[in-house]
Amino acid sequence: MESNQVLIGHYVATLENTACEIDFNFDHTGCITGAFQAATEKLEILGGIPNVYGEVFGLIRSKAGDTVAVFHALPQTNGLKLELDLPSEGDLMKMPCAETFLFQRSL
Repeated sequence: MESNQVLIGHYVATLENTACEIDFNFDHTGCITGAFQAATEKLEILGGIPNVYGEVFGLIRSKAGDTVAVFHALPQTNGLKLELDLPSEGDLMKMPCAETFLFQRSL
């Protein structure tokens, strides 16, 4: 698998006692797209093009199109390291208070 495709897949984790799932895919331009689901809430993922190490930055948005979080994703041996933060005013992608979560790849 090419290094820029290692993020593609399905991941699971438990965050604050809530089961969470992430699905990463590519759109027609090579950017990451997908879904983030926590309990019954399903959010949209929009990201950039992964770099040569497979890492990517992006947004998590509500169905109404509001950005609810920004993320930095980096592939790990058996999963994904995901840093999440609230969007910063002025510079949406600044992540001064990011929390790190580890997701496991699911088959």
